[in-house]
Amino acid sequence: MGLDMYAYRKGKCQSKKDMTQIAEWRKHNRLHGYMTQLWVQKGLEKGEARFADDFNCVNLRLKKKDIRKLANMILGKALPDTSGFFFGSDSYDHYSYYLEEDLKFIFEAKKALKEGDKIYYSSWW
Repeated sequence: MGLDMYAYRKGKCQSKKDMTQIAEWRKHNRLHGYMTQLWVQKGLEKGEARFADDFNCVNLRLKKKDIRKLANMILGKALPDTSGFFFGSDSYDHYSYYLEEDLKFIFEAKKALKEGDKIYYSSWW
């Protein structure tokens, strides 16, 4: 058991069941914290009350501005400190590993967006 995280790309003709996985993380709690905050914020923009504890097995669509902000947060080592029972130790304890994986994701996400696909983040804990 633990925090499992994924990113997918979805082409125009694909259903959500047929999305293509472009990244996978395990117990990267700081990245999950960023995504949780983004999900809550997007809910507020729509007038929806969302709670961080409800952000599990949810597909969060990431737009170009979200990816750009995430890249800056990653490079600035500014992802939020996030804890949870299934989340493991601070993911910055393994910063170089997660940095490499995060930057691969950013590259793939930007490429997919440029090609007209949509990007989604999902987690399970």
